Amino acid sequence: MSTSDHIICFIDGSNLFGHLTDTFGSGKVHLPKLCHVLSGPERQLLEWRYYAAPIPQGATIEERQRYAGQQRFFAFVQRHRKGVLRLGRFQRDSNGKLHEKGVDVLLAVDMVRLAAENKYDTAVVLSGDADLVPAVEAVRLLYQKRVEVALPDVEAYHLRQAAGVFHEITASMFRTLHLG
Repeated sequence: MSTSDHIICFIDGSNLFGHLTDTFGSGKVHLPKLCHVLSGPERQLLEWRYYAAPIPQGATIEERQRYAGQQRFFAFVQRHRKGVLRLGRFQRDSNGKLHEKGVDVLLAVDMVRLAAENKYDTAVVLSGDADLVPAVEAVRLLYQKRVEVALPDVEAYHLRQAAGVFHEITASMFRTLHLG
């Protein structure tokens, strides 16, 4: 690592939120600050990219409040000078249950495309989704980019192995960055 090491954080929003909530009881953290902490003082954070699917507005007060909160957060990402928002979608299955679609594909394609365009030296992936392994392997093997995974101490075995570098989001780090 050197001072010329340029970082992009790739954040799988629902995956990270779920892991943080399971581990710390809340998924709300200051993402730009988290990315700066993970980048460290010797490296330059170029941008943080947030991948998610917009939840449906819903009919109940709780659903509308959750929708409004997510829209406020999306606006924050878009206003932040280093934030990039990329959206997938939700799709209902035959039982009416919603499933996030296209989010991991967007993240994977962006990670590979930006590596091919030589836009970063190191990708920091905030996700435990094993579906990202082929993209991580391509970035490392084809473009000789460094890939790091950052999560609370959860399994994510396959992604951690593919990346080779793991940063644990610790309880003390979470407390410092928690938005509660």
